[in-house]
Amino acid sequence: MKNQIRIIVGVIVLFIIIFGFMVSKLNNSHTDTILNEEGNGKIKLIREADEGRQVTYKILELENGNTFVINANNLTNENIYSKTVTLNGETLNRNYIYHHEIMKGGTLTFEMTSAQEPYFGNPPYLKVNKNVLTPSPFFEDAAMTFYGKKKVVIKNAAPQTTIHYTLDGTRPTEKSEIYEKPIKLKKSTVVNAKSFGKFNPSYEVVSTYYKANKSWKVDIKNLYENQYSGGGNTALIDQVYGSNDFRTGSWQGYWGVDMDVIIDFRKKKEIKKISVSLLQDIKSWIWFPSEVQFSLSKNGKDWFVIQTEKNTIPADQYGSITQKISLTKDITTQYLRIVCKNYGLCPKWHPGSGNPAYIFADEIIVE
Repeated sequence: MKNQIRIIVGVIVLFIIIFGFMVSKLNNSHTDTILNEEGNGKIKLIREADEGRQVTYKILELENGNTFVINANNLTNENIYSKTVTLNGETLNRNYIYHHEIMKGGTLTFEMTSAQEPYFGNPPYLKVNKNVLTPSPFFEDAAMTFYGKKKVVIKNAAPQTTIHYTLDGTRPTEKSEIYEKPIKLKKSTVVNAKSFGKFNPSYEVVSTYYKANKSWKVDIKNLYENQYSGGGNTALIDQVYGSNDFRTGSWQGYWGVDMDVIIDFRKKKEIKKISVSLLQDIKSWIWFPSEVQFSLSKNGKDWFVIQTEKNTIPADQYGSITQKISLTKDITTQYLRIVCKNYGLCPKWHPGSGNPAYIFADEIIVE
């Protein structure tokens, strides 16, 4: 594998060199020196013209201390094609050099001509003679959320292989459970699977299935934007989390309004912690709420605020950032209300100055 990588590196270096020679235009007599930093070494490019006959590029101070020199003899505005190539005086009958040949140091010489010569040599290529890769299995059902119970079906992508899986988050081995029939889930579970056969095992595949509470009722007071629905009214309690990219479809977006959500647990519920999972990406006009209010009610109509949590992440912090704003307190209630206060208008220093900001949330976690 190292040799293959070195071949590719050599090809890239050689073609860059040739391209540099082809586009060079020389005056009758001059010397230019350009010094560039490249990794741990330095590259010094010296263009020397003696009646338009030669250009020398010296690559100095390779990381091992060696020097590699490249000459282009008879290079002029007309002589832009290479006739022959030698490496340390020996004819090079291939159109690439190896990485180790460069690192050893030496001289690579191009004899230039005005006529295009027949193409010489063949590019390096990779060939797999044995099927040493085992294809990964795949999950038939992509739906991540379920109510009640769920059957997980795993399919094999290659014959004569066996699927092993785990349900505890560990990586499968040949000692793990063998998949023979659909896996029945009753709770939120991470399923890891891998195929084993004659050759190396496949890459591991992972799928997380979330059990949502169907009995909870969600009432959204201010409508979210249709293009950022996150999956609908139950998106905030489906236990599906978004990534750092708001475009993935798991985030629910509110433009210019507060996120105001009421959850009816249908019966009194003992709670220790409540969290709201939020996203900030200010280049896309998405800010964390200025604060989050947690309120309770005995009848679902009359509310009292039990705690307000302020956002502490700066409003001018760029990048895609996620955080959970939480209430940690022992409470018992049937009705919960969460209000995330919108940041307001994009500030004056922002490209969207004066336009309403977004709030993006993907989940309300009740523990």
